[in-house]
Amino acid sequence: MKSIFNSHAVTKVTASKFMKLQNNVLEALSPRERHFITPRSALTIQKHLMVGMPILGLFDVDDTMAGAVIVSHPDVTKKYASSNPMVAGLDLGAVAIIEGLYVDPRFQRHGLGTQLVFEAAQMAINDGRTHLSAEIAVENDASARTFAKNGFDVVAEFICPDDGAHVVSMQACAQASIKISPPAKLGAYTR
Repeated sequence: MKSIFNSHAVTKVTASKFMKLQNNVLEALSPRERHFITPRSALTIQKHLMVGMPILGLFDVDDTMAGAVIVSHPDVTKKYASSNPMVAGLDLGAVAIIEGLYVDPRFQRHGLGTQLVFEAAQMAINDGRTHLSAEIAVENDASARTFAKNGFDVVAEFICPDDGAHVVSMQACAQASIKISPPAKLGAYTR
């Protein structure tokens, strides 16, 4: 059976599906890879949604959340100082930060990560943002390739003060990201 994926905003109602997706992704990671993702509690997700920050999910025909992207605006959340490498040199009101990109292991390698980055770029443009930024563990080759494919360039490499992870900060022009990864690249998944 082929699945066609539909994207829509994660809400308080579908937040539990995000938590299940996050658990599926974390369980598939080896202990050495666990730092690739910062686990978020249900309360953190609810707070993110309450301040109006988007989480976009990709759902298959069975309404299974196959992937999700968490986006924040640093001028709204006040979470990032202008000196943070993720936003260095950018006007905080012009950047959207991809805080998390999740694809359920059962659905990986079908273009969902690319689709989610494309959707994040669309949201950024719709919200008047010109740039996207993401922080990726140096060893997370799959994510680095996905972001690079979508026009992101490495702008800094550093040790994250929150968890000590060795990360790279990648940035892209939102408009360029849209041109690089059109939605047609999303493949159908066969179960």
